[in-house]
Amino acid sequence: MSVNSYQESALDITTVVQLSQAIAGELVLSDLLPNLIYIFMEHTEADVGFLVMEKGGEWVIEAAGQLQLGEISINSLLQSLPIANYLSQSIIHQVAATQTSIVLNNVTPIDTFTTIADIQYHKSQSLLCVPLVNQGQLEGLLYLEKQEDTPFSGYHLALIETLSGQTAIALAHAQLYTQIKERENQLAQILNALPIGVALHDTTGKIVYANSIAAQLAGDDGARAATIAEISQAYHLYRGSTEQLYPTDELPVVRALAGETLTIDDLVLVQGNCAIALEVVSTPIYNEQGQTVYALCAMQDITERKQVEIALKESEERFRQLAENIDAIFWMRASDQFQILYISQAYTRIFGGSATQIFENPQSFFNFVHPADLDKIKTVIVNSQDSFELEYRIIRPDGEIRWIRDRCFPIRDTKGKIYRYAGIAEDITQRKQADAKIHEQATLIDISTDAIFVQDLENRISFWNESAKHLYGWTAATVIGQNAIQLLFHPDETALLAKEIQPALTHQGAWQGELLQVTQDGRKITVASRWTLVRDDQGQPKSILVTNTDITEKKQIEQQFLRAQRLESIGTLASGIAHDLNNVLSPISMSLELLEKKLSDQQSRQLLKMLDSNVKRGAALIKQVLSFSRGVSGKRMIIQVKHIISEIQHIIQQTFPKSIEFSTHIAPELWTISGDATQLNQVIMNLCINARDAMPNGGCLQILATNIFIDELSVQKYPEAEVGCYVMLAVTDTGMGISPEILERMFEPFFTTKEIGKGTGLGLSTVIGIIKSHGGFINVETTVGNGSQFQVYLPAVTGQQSQPPAAQDIPKGNGELILVVDDEQSIREMAKALLLNHNYRVLTANNGVDAIAVYIQHKTEINVVLVDMVMPDMDGITTIHTLQKISPTAKIIASSGLLSSDQLAEVASSDVQAFLPKPYTLPELLRTIYLVNSQ
Repeated sequence: MSVNSYQESALDITTVVQLSQAIAGELVLSDLLPNLIYIFMEHTEADVGFLVMEKGGEWVIEAAGQLQLGEISINSLLQSLPIANYLSQSIIHQVAATQTSIVLNNVTPIDTFTTIADIQYHKSQSLLCVPLVNQGQLEGLLYLEKQEDTPFSGYHLALIETLSGQTAIALAHAQLYTQIKERENQLAQILNALPIGVALHDTTGKIVYANSIAAQLAGDDGARAATIAEISQAYHLYRGSTEQLYPTDELPVVRALAGETLTIDDLVLVQGNCAIALEVVSTPIYNEQGQTVYALCAMQDITERKQVEIALKESEERFRQLAENIDAIFWMRASDQFQILYISQAYTRIFGGSATQIFENPQSFFNFVHPADLDKIKTVIVNSQDSFELEYRIIRPDGEIRWIRDRCFPIRDTKGKIYRYAGIAEDITQRKQADAKIHEQATLIDISTDAIFVQDLENRISFWNESAKHLYGWTAATVIGQNAIQLLFHPDETALLAKEIQPALTHQGAWQGELLQVTQDGRKITVASRWTLVRDDQGQPKSILVTNTDITEKKQIEQQFLRAQRLESIGTLASGIAHDLNNVLSPISMSLELLEKKLSDQQSRQLLKMLDSNVKRGAALIKQVLSFSRGVSGKRMIIQVKHIISEIQHIIQQTFPKSIEFSTHIAPELWTISGDATQLNQVIMNLCINARDAMPNGGCLQILATNIFIDELSVQKYPEAEVGCYVMLAVTDTGMGISPEILERMFEPFFTTKEIGKGTGLGLSTVIGIIKSHGGFINVETTVGNGSQFQVYLPAVTGQQSQPPAAQDIPKGNGELILVVDDEQSIREMAKALLLNHNYRVLTANNGVDAIAVYIQHKTEINVVLVDMVMPDMDGITTIHTLQKISPTAKIIASSGLLSSDQLAEVASSDVQAFLPKPYTLPELLRTIYLVNSQ
């Protein structure tokens, strides 16, 4: 829009000059930009002002101002904000491209730029955009807006355009000044980052610049102002380690100001009690006329280097004395030829040769070497370009053969080039002889079946025989140098070392006992360990000889044997308890039969039913106890185990939680066994229930059945096994596992880990009793946290599965005479009452002796004798044998709730007609008597 359309007015020259001076007076960009915004907004009465500059090829806002409550506030300083978010890009770009101002006053819809979206968005009434140009170079743009209906005048435009050139110059100068300050700052940072001090002295000797290290060395400001004549005194500069001040005319700064470039390293600066050795490099700085105007000094603290040099000289002297006094030969030769530069006096003593001779004729060395080793030595010496180690033999002038260990290493210069070789040769004849003897002994040790190793007093292994490798799994190369305690000891045994082993070694020189250790693959083993303290020639402890014998299997067999003994003892106790309980329950059970016939009212019958239920529960509990006792067996037949597993699988799938994944694995041609199907069902079900309880959060349960042959070797592992064929049933879970403490006791009757009311403690004791009664055994594999597997081994047989005969109703008696023999009066009286009630006649006897007397008196009348097997004075077996001698045709029923399998076998061999287990019911008693009497 043309400027001529606005009213012109003359510029105030005084104002222009003042503003120009104000603009030119600022060099710092961060101060200049707010000042420009303030000046131009104030003198154009603008509401909003922006200073736009080019940065990285993009126009950005570097300063902005806004009129608020009559005050101009400056913001967005040097934030490089994109113009797209605040200003009209089209106007900015046009002004920048044409370098021509644009003024828009009282914007109307017909104006050229009013269709621009950002102008409509800001709702600006007037705007003014002026280029800031310096000699044709665009330095920035001034962008002003008015939001009220007051236009920018020609005066405003003239004022800004008049000052735009000065503004562009000020911006250029400010940016240049910023760049200079940034570079100065970068240079200062670089100099301060240097690990050396840098100082600049003027021609008077005063320091005009010092980086951080130089400033620290210079000290206070007073010293830094010292002139040439005062420098040595002000800085306390001394020559070397003397107490003389450094001469002024030899100071590096003085010589540099004289036009000399030099380096010195004998200057010492003293600060308090600290003496700092300095290396100083000085050089003159010239002006354009070639005159020296400054001296530049770079200084480095070389105190540590000087100390190293002193220490090196002292070390060389100590080395010389050491080389002349050690037993080994120290030698040094040139790198390019076999020329001996130094050899210690030990050469004469060990080789028997002259040091003078080898200096004059280095090849004379080879005259001492054993012919068998000569080629090897020459090859190594000629071809080696690095360190080497050799063992070879020499022949002394007196004919003695000695072994030499020669170690050589190269000496390199600062460029890494080898310029000589040095080495140490020592006489190892005695060590070779000792090694030969040790090798012979080690060969014998390796033959031993025991693990033998040697450890030093810090428990580091120094010897490891073959048997140790076989036992633990580690090779000698792997374990040599390792800590034996950390490598082999089980964490539970480490306390034993300090508590028992070390005191025994200290006082007795030996210790022996059993240790729990671990192998390379993590297995736990038990060893019989014997420790012996080995002493040197002076009687001082030197090392420890350890001999370990693997007794893991032996300990397992012992534990199994002790467990079997304990279970057998508990079984005997349980059998006695069961016997007494049977004698208590038998008369109660039989009494209920009589009471049921005599009592007809409903309440009495309900009471009798409750009593009968409790008696049966008690009898079932006794059967579990008897199943735990060795030898109690049920009715046996040929059984295919897979049928039992199929029944249990159905129960588990119907009743166990769905979180337990159940599976079976049965061998295709599984052998049959001889057993009681009901009892074996109970065994597997008990194990499955325990597995379920071990997985409260779910898991995997598997039943496995397979054929196993137990050989002689396996019999050693399982003391209860015999050589032969077995069917192995395994119940596996992924539950919590069983701790060693519980594993020791879990087969004991009444032992349980379950809450009160949730377990009787007879489950596993019943299981082991049933398994033993079938001639089998059980093995448990478990890991705490990883689950358990119960392995049941049952002897295998051939044959077909059979079914028990169906029960038949038994009629009443026909006046037959029955002799009841039992030491329990309640059982005798109840049996007598029941039999009399069912049309039998009854005689009773309270022991075997009384029974013999009664039988002799009535032997022609007595039809059947019912004999208890456990009685005082004369037991049941003896009574039966006596009755059979009196009458070989006597019909006898044996009865007991206690007999083992061996005792039952003895009863069977005595030709009794039947066996009636206690507690028995009335139908069982009547049926048995009827069957025997009918024979």
